[in-house]
Amino acid sequence: MQTHQPRPVLTAALLAAGALASNAAFIWLGSVYDYPAVLSRPAAEALASFHDKPEAVVAGFSVLSAGAALMAPIAVLAARLQPGVAMRAAAWAGIVAAVVQLAGLLRWVTLVPMLGPDDTGTFTLLNLVLGKVLGEWFGYLFTAAWTVLVAHRFGMHRRWFAWWGYASALLIAAGLTSPLGLESADIANFAGYVLWSLWLLAFAALILRDRALKDGILKVRGTGNRDGGRAANAARPAPGGAGLAGGTVGSGAMDPEGGLRR
Repeated sequence: MQTHQPRPVLTAALLAAGALASNAAFIWLGSVYDYPAVLSRPAAEALASFHDKPEAVVAGFSVLSAGAALMAPIAVLAARLQPGVAMRAAAWAGIVAAVVQLAGLLRWVTLVPMLGPDDTGTFTLLNLVLGKVLGEWFGYLFTAAWTVLVAHRFGMHRRWFAWWGYASALLIAAGLTSPLGLESADIANFAGYVLWSLWLLAFAALILRDRALKDGILKVRGTGNRDGGRAANAARPAPGGAGLAGGTVGSGAMDPEGGLRR
């Protein structure tokens, strides 16, 4: 039995789950903790706000952490859909992105609840090291890298998908300039994550569409002339299961804190 077969349905499900969970958690944290704006306030005020509703805040960050963690299996499964050097690099970029973001977010679940009202120095240090440096800076970097690699590989015959991914990655990467104090960087980063979430859902839909074409559930309709017939044949997956960008789907080798603050 092959251990690295593609799992298009699972890949699509995780893409959708990650996007929806992260955005739901972000909205929840904004309502119960005024996150991420609360991080711009004095540490004593931010810590006091946390202790006002610790269970609700921890629950929100738990879901947000779960959404970030899904990046690792998503990256691995996406690489199986499209074998090659670029997607192997993308898999590692996605795994690193998941690890650093998870490390930053889990401080809210494991460390911050143990701090007392006067532990502002420790709170500030955690936010700097685990939040800004590890979770945000490296998270932005590797998320953008994964997005560019995936957009390029899966967007070879769908340029709109590629450029959508490139735009999302560029805006996310704008968050790397946040330490310079540019307010526009945070706005661009936030917009990038919104665009990226929608791109993930579009990615999931494309994977499912190609799987449906392969299984014969969907039919590609020609235009009734020779050019239309060639277009239909080009769009239809090959007998071996060729799908997105010419890779194999379903058989064979398979290949948000806003400025999102961790």
